[in-house]
Amino acid sequence: MTWAPWVDINASLALTKAMTAWATEATTAECRLRCGVLGALSTSRFLSYQGLGHMLNAGGGDNLLIVMDVARALVGAATNEDGAPVPVAARPVGDPRLLSDLLAVQEHAMALLIRQDVAAAEAAGAEPFEAWNPHTVALRALGETHGQRQILAATLAAVEAMPDGPARAVAVDPTAIYTPDELRRRVPWLVARGLLTPAQVGAIDPALDALAHRLAPHAAQLAEAFAELAELSGSPLATNDYVTAIAKSPSPTSTETSAPTGWWATRAPPVAHYRPGQQPKEPAPPSIVLVLQRCLP
Repeated sequence: MTWAPWVDINASLALTKAMTAWATEATTAECRLRCGVLGALSTSRFLSYQGLGHMLNAGGGDNLLIVMDVARALVGAATNEDGAPVPVAARPVGDPRLLSDLLAVQEHAMALLIRQDVAAAEAAGAEPFEAWNPHTVALRALGETHGQRQILAATLAAVEAMPDGPARAVAVDPTAIYTPDELRRRVPWLVARGLLTPAQVGAIDPALDALAHRLAPHAAQLAEAFAELAELSGSPLATNDYVTAIAKSPSPTSTETSAPTGWWATRAPPVAHYRPGQQPKEPAPPSIVLVLQRCLP
């Protein structure tokens, strides 16, 4: 195992880059699937942003090494002192503060366990690589847990800094709906240590449903709040009349000429693609037109 140098420069910035890149991949992939066939079109740009997130796994420092190096620092700072007790039984699973407290407890426990195992291995004469390398999976889990806790803390601080009013009331729900969803991912670890009760585990899905129903009436308001960012995405799906916008989008360019075969050949003639900047002899049909020609009888 080798450690990343970026954490020594700015651990928070490096971890933010890693967590953001992974979130970009996951979010764009989910949105692309939810948009059906339109999400699969290159003009919708989901694949472009998903590819950006994928590229940033290595750009600016390898994400896995960054996360594991953050975890190594946490292990080095771990002490045998127990954290403050977390009274979980009386707290609803939709409370973001509950998730924040539980992430802190999990982070401390994971870091302490790795520290004890590494210390035992080194005391037995193991070299640093031999002592640390068996814990790569646990180190990634520890680093991601720390990253999620930092993200949640920043989000809660941003919401609390908003002035009282309807906007703040709406902003609370997206943060709250994240809480039971993240708890569900961590149920085995939390239940095994008595940090979640069976009743709370059973309340996770109903809490998600209730929060989603509460958030649904504000969907248009949230969409409007993100309208400027959506416009900057360059995707025709961000426009009000996305069907017309996609129809007017240029076809993808290529250095090759492709021709459909088999069943596809009965639906559309061969389509020529051109190099960027090259003027085609005839205007290429919009990409959505090609899809319809090939799919409709």
